[in-house]
Formats: sequence, structure tokens, C-alpha cells
Amino acid sequence: MRSSDPPIYYLVGTPKGRLSKLEEDLLERPWQSVRPGVEVKVLPQENELYIFAQSQDRLNKERAMRRRQLGSFVETARPAKADET
Repeated sequence: MRSSDPPIYYLVGTPKGRLSKLEEDLLERPWQSVRPGVEVKVLPQENELYIFAQSQDRLNKERAMRRRQLGSFVETARPAKADET
């Protein structure tokens, strides 16, 4: 790779298969707060620096999406009630 001044850094997503290989090392690392509601784990390896991040807002959003989906599954699975008039 060619060098530049100033150096260029890239942020890329890591495939889940690669993440599972790093899981053991990541579990040993402590969470570091970078701002309210956002925590990271930093894992330097070879010529790469892996940053595993979690956001409380994102976790809440994913949980809300799952609750909503579960609610629609429950509604679909319930037998339709006949009007009792």
C-alpha cells in the first residue's frame, strides 16, 4: 500500500465470521465509555485495530423492533373472534 502525508485510515465493517474468530480476545477486553450511551472494546492485532462498539440507543431500537414484530406474530396467530352481539 502506498504511503501518504497525512496518513489515510479506513473504517470498515467486519464480517460476522471474522468476528467469531476474535470473540475470545474481545471477551477479555474491558468496555470503555467514549460518550454517554456508547461503549467500545479496542483490540489491536497485527496491522489492524478492531473496535467493537455498542450503543444503548441502538440496543433499545433493536429491542423495540423485535417487540413490534413479536406483537404482530401474536396478533396473526390468535384465532379471529366472532362478534358476540
